[in-house]
Amino acid sequence: TDDAINPGNSGGALVNTRGELIGINTAIFSRTGGNMGIGFAIPSNMAKGVMDSLIKTGKVVRGYLGVSIQDVNAKIAKQFGLEQAQGALVGDVVSGSPAEQAGIKSGDVIVRFDGKAIENSTALRHRAAEAPVGKSVEVDLVREKKPVRLNLKVAEQPKDMTVAGDSVKGEGKSATLAGIEVRDISGDAARQLNLPRGLQGVVVSQVEVGSAAEEAGVQTGDVIVELNRKPVRNTEDFRRLSKPIGKNDGALLLIVRQGGRLFIAINQ
Repeated sequence: TDDAINPGNSGGALVNTRGELIGINTAIFSRTGGNMGIGFAIPSNMAKGVMDSLIKTGKVVRGYLGVSIQDVNAKIAKQFGLEQAQGALVGDVVSGSPAEQAGIKSGDVIVRFDGKAIENSTALRHRAAEAPVGKSVEVDLVREKKPVRLNLKVAEQPKDMTVAGDSVKGEGKSATLAGIEVRDISGDAARQLNLPRGLQGVVVSQVEVGSAAEEAGVQTGDVIVELNRKPVRNTEDFRRLSKPIGKNDGALLLIVRQGGRLFIAINQ
């Protein structure tokens, strides 16, 4: 909002010219500490949902799907054969969660939830959080370039939402992957990176500055568990799967980073 929110106004009402509540003032943007004409507010419909939940249950209840998701950028859309860069890409599915029970899988791109289009991962988070617990909703997604419709029963969000060798260098790999150096997961690496027991993959030990991999967002310490939707268990798998990738071909990585799973598309 460009309304003036002065010190002491945070938490107060933001109203329109008709006197209708449209938000709850929360913060301002300021370089000096004083008002600069840019303020931020929680939308009134979101605040109302919190209020209704507190009145009804005495606590804030939010819907829960059990997926880790990310935005679909142009590179990922190309790798997944999508016409548009929109939707929420599923990186991981929590065991025993509503998503797993509904049949949602890693690599699915959710495009509609409960009849409403999903533009990005933020939209899906809001839709899921606002969905009534116990409600059965339709989820439309794209799986391996084909449309799929599933039914999912929304659960209550858990209190604890904490997301849980040899080296292969650039030579012999495609130009797409030439900037990445990986090694097998050793016991020391697993402890240092706090990796789940039994996780198979390769650890990124170095990313060349200015390489396509660095520009795509690959970081040292990432664990690559899939390359072009095929499992990577060790450096031998990584070598074998890297060989067929042509000079100008792209690569799609599924990585584990800080307990979560994330797709990264690398294009030359």
